[in-house]
Amino acid sequence: MNYWDSVGRWINTLLVFIVGVLAFDALFRLLEANEDNVIVAFVRVLSVVFLVPFQGMFGDQDYVLTTLVGVLGYALLAGIALGVLRSLQASLSQPAPPVRPEPPDERVTDAEPAVDQEGSDRPQAVTSDGDEIMADTVVVGIGIAPRTELAAAAGLTIENGVAVDAGFRTSEPDIYAAGDVAAIENQLVGARVRVEHWANALDGGPAAARSMMGKDVSWDRLPYFFTDQYDLGMEYTGHAPPGSYDDVVLRGDVPGRAFQAFWLSAGRPIAGMHVNMWDDGIGPLEELVKSGRTVDPTRLTDPEVPLREA
Repeated sequence: MNYWDSVGRWINTLLVFIVGVLAFDALFRLLEANEDNVIVAFVRVLSVVFLVPFQGMFGDQDYVLTTLVGVLGYALLAGIALGVLRSLQASLSQPAPPVRPEPPDERVTDAEPAVDQEGSDRPQAVTSDGDEIMADTVVVGIGIAPRTELAAAAGLTIENGVAVDAGFRTSEPDIYAAGDVAAIENQLVGARVRVEHWANALDGGPAAARSMMGKDVSWDRLPYFFTDQYDLGMEYTGHAPPGSYDDVVLRGDVPGRAFQAFWLSAGRPIAGMHVNMWDDGIGPLEELVKSGRTVDPTRLTDPEVPLREA
């Protein structure tokens, strides 16, 4: 290879490298403009790996052809990198589709294992009209039952749990109870309520401890719980047992699964719940229930009317 061939090859390599850098730089700017920071990081790594001279592909053949192949190669690499990483980002950012169970069959009243003619043991549910529903697995959600045996053996009063006053004292003043097992005399709702939720134990435990230390404790927190059911998130506050309310008012986008619900007794909200309305949260509903005032159901259903003015 003579001197001018060597110079030409170096010039060719330099041109391909510059064009490649410019191509990737344009790609970086495009991605950064769209705030695709993760993709930018990946493509910068790829640019270091793939910015390799292409002149060796054709040996001593025409430098123009080699330069053209190099430029096209960089463009191809940039396009492939962009397409693959875009697809990767889309797949990673796409939430998994919720697994939706089949609608419950409200006719099912009993379930027990049954042995079929082949001798295999499969669970079977029997409906109220005699139909048999075979299954491979049965999941039963039945809640919990408070373990009150020890308290009952000690002679403590049991009322849907261990009955305690607003200071968490049982019927034996020197014994206290808190958490899911305790049915607490709630001064705010005027009833003894047992709540099966961790928030009850979280707040009730310290209150019971203060009461044990001789502090004046009067439990007046609204009953509360939250739950997530697939793509639905709900928070509830208040106390609305069956028979205690005469109307349920909905406010918001029910078909879109973003709304509030209020249980009314003689026009007074005694409980409230929101579904997927996390920007507002439970605070405004708790404030409304605590106020104890009557509301206009028509205004309450109107999202344009603030809750304080309903």
